[in-house]
Amino acid sequence: MPKKQSVRNERKIRRSEGKPYVTKKNVMVERKKEPKEEISCKYKFDEINHKYLVSGHSFLSCDRDFAQIEKRKRVEKCEVPMDLVKLIVHATPNNPFIVTLLEPNNFYDFKKAADMYLNTGKLQISKCSWLKITKDKLGVVQTKTTFNELEAWSACKVIKKGVTVNTIKEMDLPSLVCENKNISVEKKKDLQQMLPFLKEENKEFFEKLFK
Repeated sequence: MPKKQSVRNERKIRRSEGKPYVTKKNVMVERKKEPKEEISCKYKFDEINHKYLVSGHSFLSCDRDFAQIEKRKRVEKCEVPMDLVKLIVHATPNNPFIVTLLEPNNFYDFKKAADMYLNTGKLQISKCSWLKITKDKLGVVQTKTTFNELEAWSACKVIKKGVTVNTIKEMDLPSLVCENKNISVEKKKDLQQMLPFLKEENKEFFEKLFK
């Protein structure tokens, strides 16, 4: 890989990891603290369409991106999660992917929120192939059982009795509690046997899991 391309990829990785990096003009950029993000979809979208595609019979444009990552994975040896970040960034050198690392406080418990405010029993989600939610029909989910444009939409109100749209707009999403699960004795034994074959700088990651 040309040196210029290598420097560009390294800058991309450091930026995605939130580490200081040097710009093209040789200026050091420190990680900036991002403002607290508010979870709200008000006025963001006029319409949301969610399609449940059939495996082996459907195609999405992002499938090409996944194919590039899988192709790169055949020639890369990944030992720790950060190796996967570098693999994804390097999958398309001319147009590197941007990898965003998430923290536990970035996850929300949507199931808990849905149980409090929504009733989807009549939605029959297992029979749906296409869902549509529009700004002018808040609280109503429109469904189809096929992708046929000629099929009429069925409407289902999913907000519980006594709950208003404003109640949902003003709610605070509950955070998802992220817990570390203990590694089984068998799995720990397998990892310990694998340690001698890892790079020295990657051993610490697994040693912390044993504690």
